[in-house]
Amino acid sequence: MKKIFWLVSIILFLTKISYSQLSCSNFLSNRKAEPPYKMSSMSKSAVSISGHVYKYEVPLSADKEYRLMFFASPAFNNNIHFKVIDKNATSDPSDDKVILDLPGENPKTQNARGTAALAPFEDKDGHEFHPYFDIIPAHATSLEIIIDVKQPPAQKDEYGNTYTEVIKGCVAVVILEKPSESF
Repeated sequence: MKKIFWLVSIILFLTKISYSQLSCSNFLSNRKAEPPYKMSSMSKSAVSISGHVYKYEVPLSADKEYRLMFFASPAFNNNIHFKVIDKNATSDPSDDKVILDLPGENPKTQNARGTAALAPFEDKDGHEFHPYFDIIPAHATSLEIIIDVKQPPAQKDEYGNTYTEVIKGCVAVVILEKPSESF
C-alpha cells in the first residue's frame, strides 16, 4: 500500500512540473510575428522564480534585422528588470556595452506598479501594441539578455513574523527577424 501511495505521489508531482513547463511553452507559442518579421528559433520562454537572475546568450548576424519583445506573467507585477548587453563591444569604457536597460517599473516617470515597461501601449489610432526594440547589427555579434526577477517586498503574518513570498511564473523573450534591408 505504501508503494502505491509513493508511486501516485511521484506521478502527481511529475505531472504538476510538466504542466507548469507546458503552460510556459504555450506562453511563447501564443505570440505571433507580424510580416515582414518571422519568429526566430532563438525565442525562449521558461518558468521563472522571484529572487533569481537568468542569463541568455543570443548570436546575431549582420544580414538580419531583429525585434526583441519581453513578456512576463502578471504574477510578477512587472517587478522584472531586463538588460541587453553587447558581448562583442570593445573594451573602451566610452563604448557602452548596454544596449537596452528596461526596468519593470520606471521611477523617473513615476509609473504605478504593474503599468510600466511590459504593459501594452496605444498607438495614435487607439490600437494596443506591446513595446518592442529593434536591433540592426552592423556586424555579427552576440547579445547577453539578463532577466532579473526581483524578490517581492517582505511581508508580516498575523503573528508578526516576516516572510517573503516566492512567486513562480513564465517569462518569454520573443525574437523576431527579417532579412536586412539595404540602405
